[in-house]
Amino acid sequence: MQEPKPRLHDAIAALDDALVELPFITAPGIAADEVLGMLSAALQATYQALASAADFGAFQAHLGRARDLARGSLALLQAEASEDPAVDRALTATAAGFGALMEPGIPTEAVALPGASTPPAFRASLSEPRILGSRSEVLFPRLPLQLERTEAPPAEEAVPVPVPPKNLEELRALTAKAISELASLEAGLDAPAPAPEDPPAALPEIDPETLIAEQFGLPVSQQAQRFENARQCFLDLSTFGCMRRPRPTDRWASGERTERRLLCRLDAIALCDDHVATRLVDELAERPMPDPELTWGAIMLFGSLWGEDAVDQAVRVANSSDLSEPGMVAAIADAFSLCANGGVVSRLEGWLDRPDERRQAIALSALGRRQTLTAERWGLVSERLSSGPALLGAAEALEGVIGSPEPGVVQQMLRGEHEAVTRATLRSLLRRRSRVAQSFAHSLRNSARVAYADAALVLALSGDASTASELFAAAQEHPSPQVLEALGWAGSLAFVPFLIGHLQDDDVALAAAALRALQRLTAAGLDGSEDLKAGEGRKLHDHYRPHEAPALLCADPEHWMAWWTQNMPRAKEGERYRHGHPWSIRDNVEEIRSSQTDAGSREWAVLELGVRSGRDVPLPLRHFVSRQTKYFQAWVAGMDERSLNARGWPCTWAQD
Repeated sequence: MQEPKPRLHDAIAALDDALVELPFITAPGIAADEVLGMLSAALQATYQALASAADFGAFQAHLGRARDLARGSLALLQAEASEDPAVDRALTATAAGFGALMEPGIPTEAVALPGASTPPAFRASLSEPRILGSRSEVLFPRLPLQLERTEAPPAEEAVPVPVPPKNLEELRALTAKAISELASLEAGLDAPAPAPEDPPAALPEIDPETLIAEQFGLPVSQQAQRFENARQCFLDLSTFGCMRRPRPTDRWASGERTERRLLCRLDAIALCDDHVATRLVDELAERPMPDPELTWGAIMLFGSLWGEDAVDQAVRVANSSDLSEPGMVAAIADAFSLCANGGVVSRLEGWLDRPDERRQAIALSALGRRQTLTAERWGLVSERLSSGPALLGAAEALEGVIGSPEPGVVQQMLRGEHEAVTRATLRSLLRRRSRVAQSFAHSLRNSARVAYADAALVLALSGDASTASELFAAAQEHPSPQVLEALGWAGSLAFVPFLIGHLQDDDVALAAAALRALQRLTAAGLDGSEDLKAGEGRKLHDHYRPHEAPALLCADPEHWMAWWTQNMPRAKEGERYRHGHPWSIRDNVEEIRSSQTDAGSREWAVLELGVRSGRDVPLPLRHFVSRQTKYFQAWVAGMDERSLNARGWPCTWAQD
């Protein structure tokens, strides 16, 4: 006889779905707070049954308790007839979970739960997230929301209305009654004063310990102090999670110290009592409005703990969050992509089939960054998306998908109405070294839209000398900050006089782009104090030299033109320049490696390095600084000196 299929995981999933529906219940008379407590306890008992599958007696005891609690939840949800759709959804999910508990089968696979397997030895997270295994009990499931029972409004009390008089006699009687009541009130005002009260009794003796407690407070227990410390670490964790992400103009490694402090907070919370972590979820419930940073911290915390119940709690927090809050989708996707527990992957894969595009965007972004998303699955999900944020998540995920994406879906995203989606798709294609990026950028150039979606930068990073000439012609026809910025990456010194001519442009953005392009081409670093006639100022040279730009560049076109007049004879015609010398692969390597490089320029340098070197650069640009450093050092170690010194306009595309 065939053994029944184990269904405890189905029960957990169904009870979790019911749990998430409870905050949406508005029907009066449904005790949602009581249902929450019973469902959470049923979930915990189900985890305990799963963990004790090897002990038949304990398994049956935990399973029986889970059944009783699920049955009680069904009774509470059916206490009153209701047309509330949230009640129907919670009832359906609870019934499905109860059905799975009634026919659980026999679990045979090993599960990562306290009591079922041994957690890994605790090791401090020195430089990047790792799974923290120091637990001994199953977590109690919690929602980051406070539920209040919705009561029916009380019936209004009927106020008796006196019958109006019907004739003159009744009116006279009513007047006489009112005069009598008024006379009695006036008589009460003339009543004698009350007799003096007895003197107050003597004050009781004051207990010194009671007085000390009132003045200085009661002593705090060790458990309460531990929770308060963990709470402060949790708040710090959320703040550091926001601080570690550099803006495009910030130095890419500026968050390294913050990341180390963040990991210390994670370790500290993990070393506390098992119940402390779940109690921290109440911090989210007490917020007056949705908090993306605190939600990031909760998901990062539970996603770093060992065990399936911890992963489910991380997903539970995400499911209960208000995804319409600005920044919430990006925060949740970032947390899921960084947390160390790989169990989140299977849960996120289930989100790809959800009808909610926000959840699909989170899953696409996180799975793409974790490089666990296949091209086939990416294409099936992406072609059904319609909203801009969801399409943007799919475009960013394209960078890390496994396999070759469907060309039709890629073209659909390139030719959509959202410029941000087109820009992200072009970057992802260039990161994959796909020729489609350059082809589409050329089509934008031919339609006089080279400034659209950073197409000019794509051409500058991947094109040859003729492409650079086309960009120059486009800049002369329709100058824009994007195209002028691209001229600096293209590398021809023939652009220098043109760029100098735009340093005093009325458009501030255009003038700033011209100054950045000049610095990228020449690395002159002029601050206006150089005596050029005396030979001061950096010169053009023939080989790579480290450089450091001043804090403030000079924007005087006459000063720049005087410098260019002196250095123009040193320029080599047809050579591609970068930072005052002929470009080589080493320029990209050193710019990526330097801690002084801003995050925006570094991302473009990574894209250029992949195309020019002909090798994929597996550098997770949004991960922790230590991981980026480690990965890039390993990549550079595979390059020989000859490859690093390669010059010219090399371009090697991947085989599609």
